[in-house]
Amino acid sequence: MKKQVQIKVQFELIEQCKDESIHEYFSRMDKLVNEMKNNIYNITEKEAMEKIMLQDNCNESKMKRAI
Repeated sequence: MKKQVQIKVQFELIEQCKDESIHEYFSRMDKLVNEMKNNIYNITEKEAMEKIMLQDNCNESKMKRAI
């Protein structure tokens, strides 16, 4: 149970670093989401994508380059 709480807190606090590309951030987020799923935390893809899209440093031009 403690591990699940730690992972949830990491998810809530994860942010894109200033010099980090959207691809690098997405990779870190993907790894964390997989860890959450492996520890029986029910997270949807929508929740993960909303977290990525709501980042202050994640602007439209970065998203276009990532796609």
